[in-house]
Amino acid sequence: ARLRALGERVLAIRALGVQHSQDTYEDALQFLARSDNQEWLVIFDNADDPHLNLHPYFPSCSHGNILITTRNRHCVIHARNANWNVSEMETEEAVALLRKTAMIPANENENDVGLARAVVKELGYLALAIVQAGSYIAAQICDLAEYLTLFKTHRSELMRTKLIQQADDYEWTVYTTWEINFN
Repeated sequence: ARLRALGERVLAIRALGVQHSQDTYEDALQFLARSDNQEWLVIFDNADDPHLNLHPYFPSCSHGNILITTRNRHCVIHARNANWNVSEMETEEAVALLRKTAMIPANENENDVGLARAVVKELGYLALAIVQAGSYIAAQICDLAEYLTLFKTHRSELMRTKLIQQADDYEWTVYTTWEINFN
C-alpha cells in the first residue's frame, strides 16, 4: 500500500505539467515542506564542491528524507548523528573492479593477481581511483606492471589524466578528489 501511495505521488508530481516548467527550486522546497507531503526523498548525488552550501536547498520542515552522497567530509554537518562513512573496498572486491574496468581476462594468472593487488593497494582501495586506473589500462596505454611503475613515479600526472572515453560519470578526476579529502 505504501509503495502504491508513493507511486501515486510520483505520478502526481509528473502530472503537474507544463505550467510548472518555470517553477524555481524555492517553489519545490515549499511543495516539499507542506504538511500533506510527509514522505519524500531528495538526493544530492556527488555533492563534492566544497564551496557549495547545501543548506539553502533543504526544505524547512521536519519530515521527509535527504540523502547526500559526497566525498566532502565537511557535509557531515548536515547530519551529525545520521551519516555513514563509506571506506575503501575489500582487496578482492577492488581487484575484481580493476580487472573488469581494465578488461583483463578472468584467467587466474598468479602474477597478474599479485600485480592487481599491488595496484589497488597503491590506489588506497578507492573505487574511483581503481576505475580510472582500469580505464587507463584498458585504453591499451600500458599493462598492470607498467601502470604500477608509472603510478609510483608519476602519481600526479596519471591521476590528472581524463580520458575521452570514461567508464563512469564522474566530472572530477581522482586527483582533484584526493586533494579535497587529504588537504
